[in-house]
Amino acid sequence: NDLGRRAIELGITSGKKIAIDYHCDPCDSKYPTDKGLSKAPDKNGDMVYAHRPQIIWDSDTHSIINIAYCEGRSRAPTALYKFCEQNLFSIIDPSTIDEIYADSEYTGEKQLIYLLIRCSASVTMCLKQNKKIKKWKEEVLKEPRWQSYGKRYRQASKDFQLAETGKKVRFVVKQNRETLETRCFASSHLGWSAEMILDKYHLRWPVENGLKDLVENYFLDHPPGTSPEKVEVHYYCVMI
Repeated sequence: NDLGRRAIELGITSGKKIAIDYHCDPCDSKYPTDKGLSKAPDKNGDMVYAHRPQIIWDSDTHSIINIAYCEGRSRAPTALYKFCEQNLFSIIDPSTIDEIYADSEYTGEKQLIYLLIRCSASVTMCLKQNKKIKKWKEEVLKEPRWQSYGKRYRQASKDFQLAETGKKVRFVVKQNRETLETRCFASSHLGWSAEMILDKYHLRWPVENGLKDLVENYFLDHPPGTSPEKVEVHYYCVMI
């Protein structure tokens, strides 16, 4: 957190437009059976010993803001609150954040409401198609008012009201014209068109390139230790 604050003071990060991501790293330690790290499914679905860093990335300056260790078995929606309180809002005043971009792993009405209420930022997120999201998608697809989005895609949207707060979000369905594969997005920007929401979500992509950079050039997934405490020390060195 001290490093995160110092980076803001020096102008390395601005903390105005941020992306939140959750990354699963299989443990590449020389002691892979150490019980200090818990197991999690990798991309192939195999259970492996892993550490799951949550990362806050600055979309304006393309730099890491903060990073924290999470147990391999933890999941993004339940880990979000503790992570934000301890590693985001403790170093950045919530009222100064303009935009938050979140990945589909954080899909959940409670998570969206938490971000909307906890700070004054607008929230735009990709959505995992759980039961509720599929229901919203079906409503949009009943009478889709398709508009072109690039050469390969089309999009349709509808505003939905969140049950717990009464707040509205703009729900966007993006569909591949050939395969009919769909992706879903939501944004608190009711004044933005669906096309603008999809365009603005691209500001989240630097975190993906940033993760690749941290893995390839800063050895993010090669912590020289087998306990959560040593992994945290490794993250500290990566941030430096």
